[in-house]
Formats: sequence, structure tokens, C-alpha cells
Amino acid sequence: SGSDYGETIYIDNVKADIRIDPKQKYEMLKYKDFEYKVVPLETIIKAKAEYALTKWGQKHKYDLKEMILNK
Repeated sequence: SGSDYGETIYIDNVKADIRIDPKQKYEMLKYKDFEYKVVPLETIIKAKAEYALTKWGQKHKYDLKEMILNK
């Protein structure tokens, strides 16, 4: 599908795309007594915006509206 991620998993109906990059900055997020290393929200929004500008970007446009406008 052209994904940049090594693996995609679902945790309680939440999609998690996984890519190992030792140089990537991350934040710790606790969810159900487990800590995860996650990419900062600003990095996610930047990547989504870049993908949204491509001809395949409709899903990412929708994601941005949902994330930012809660629509």
C-alpha cells in the first residue's frame, strides 16, 4: 500500500502504525498501565498534512479534520 510503517496493529479499536527509527524523538504515553513511546502530536500532524496534499490524501484530510476540528 506504500505505507512508511513496518507494522500496523489495533489496540481496543485504536489503530497504531509502528515504525522503528532510533533517531525519532518521542514522548511517553501511559495507557491501561502500560507505557508506550509515541511520536509527538506535532510530528503526526505535519506528516498527515504532507500526505493530505498528495493525490491519495483524502484519508489524511479526513484524519486532520477529525484530529483538529473533532469532525
